[in-house]
Amino acid sequence: MRADPTGWGRVITLVGRRAERAALDQFVEALRAGESRALAVSGEAGVGKTALLEYLAEQAAECRVLRLLAGAVSMALGQYVSVSSQRDSEKSLLARGTARVAGDAGAELDELAAIYEAKGVSPETAAQVVAELTAP
Repeated sequence: MRADPTGWGRVITLVGRRAERAALDQFVEALRAGESRALAVSGEAGVGKTALLEYLAEQAAECRVLRLLAGAVSMALGQYVSVSSQRDSEKSLLARGTARVAGDAGAELDELAAIYEAKGVSPETAAQVVAELTAP
């Protein structure tokens, strides 16, 4: 087992990421050659961005990769703020909708039925759909 160059208590092993490792290894070689480089890692949640950055830190331990990781943390915090803002907006919309329904449930049910009718559902069927969808 290799020593932990990251100081994070584990050794990074990537499986099936040959192209990504090659790109990161090229990036590290450029850093070692004294070139200034920037790197952006993006993707859906859970695809392994953190593992790739940890691999990069392991490979570039002597290349002052802390600036790179600081940028990654900054991007992660930006993403967190964005997601948190979206979640707060959705909660606010849900609270307003709940208040509207509590204030005038009949009007909300009529509006829902009208949506189905606009899609070609008969008024009787729309009323039945709304009743079944909103039943406790």
